Amino acid sequence: MIDTNTLYITSAVSRAAFLVIFMATVLSQPSERYLWHWITALLTSTLGSSLMFIFGAQAEIPVLVRGSIYVLFLASLVFSWSGIRLFHSRRTHYSYLLLLTLVPSLFFTATIALGASLRVMLAFIYLCSALLAGLVTYEILKPPRERLLSQYVVAFAFACYCLVLLTPALGLISGIVAPEMLTSGHEALLLDQVTAILVYFGYIAMASERANLRLKQLAETDPLTGLANRRGINQINDNNLSSQGTSVIIGDLDHFKRINDELGHEGGDIVLKDVGMRFNRITRNNDVAMRWGGEEFLVVLPNTDLQQALIIAERLRRLIEDEPFMVDKSSLKVTISLGVSEIQAEESGFDAAIDRADQALYDAKKGGRNRVCQYTPKIV
Repeated sequence: MIDTNTLYITSAVSRAAFLVIFMATVLSQPSERYLWHWITALLTSTLGSSLMFIFGAQAEIPVLVRGSIYVLFLASLVFSWSGIRLFHSRRTHYSYLLLLTLVPSLFFTATIALGASLRVMLAFIYLCSALLAGLVTYEILKPPRERLLSQYVVAFAFACYCLVLLTPALGLISGIVAPEMLTSGHEALLLDQVTAILVYFGYIAMASERANLRLKQLAETDPLTGLANRRGINQINDNNLSSQGTSVIIGDLDHFKRINDELGHEGGDIVLKDVGMRFNRITRNNDVAMRWGGEEFLVVLPNTDLQQALIIAERLRRLIEDEPFMVDKSSLKVTISLGVSEIQAEESGFDAAIDRADQALYDAKKGGRNRVCQYTPKIV
């Protein structure tokens, strides 16, 4: 059987090793605030484990030292929670961090110094810790903007933490567990080391997975308009080809070369950027709008038949025509021609529908521009 001191020192050393590894991740992405919160969580838990090793062999740990240990471990949970919130771009008030860290620890230290029951106060601190671990688990499992596989490993680890902390709290309250038993829980210490590995490697995996996703998004995003580029067609999978119909719209700005010639490329870029914003305004959550090239735009409309797509295309046309574009404090009227087509049931991709929409766009240009045309087969 491994003795308790050995477990304490391996816990502190393993956390210190994670700290060194994690610092490399932080330094590679210094602007990501959530990484600094996670490294603070790792640092405070390392200090807490070190204090447990130093004072764990003593028959009676001084009240102030015990309180400091609880402050450090609570701070680790609190900064893990705030890091998760920042990772998912959720608002975090720093006053909450101080409140959640200091209030339970100061309350514990003050009441013990005044002669309160150690059993009751330990139960209180373990319940607070279990609540924080549960809060972290909830923040991870809350519907995120982007789903990462690695975050569920971290959620599992914190759920284990929650159970490990909740069990002694209930044992203390019921009288099954004596306060002295909590200083030498081999199983709890071993589980702590295993879950710590899952948490901190999980954090590194989350940061790496997020970075890779962002690189992929940058590669598939047009930097001027913020819409997807031609590579963005890859983000559309078979789920977008619904049984209720999928349609495509191709739009091309009318006389855009004249705009570039008269206002310069900077003026043309302002127009393109504004057009991208208007496409975003009109499209729905599941629609995919992209800059197809130059002044040409493409929209893929899942769960949309041809008639519905024509209505959306007309709304786009009117939105471009009715709201003048502001370029260098001057008002500029811009129009757009659009072609619409629907993916046929037997088609497994977008290429044929895009070709048909392109032919419809040609018809719109030929018919006088600033109009919507649907694809109609040519009669030979």
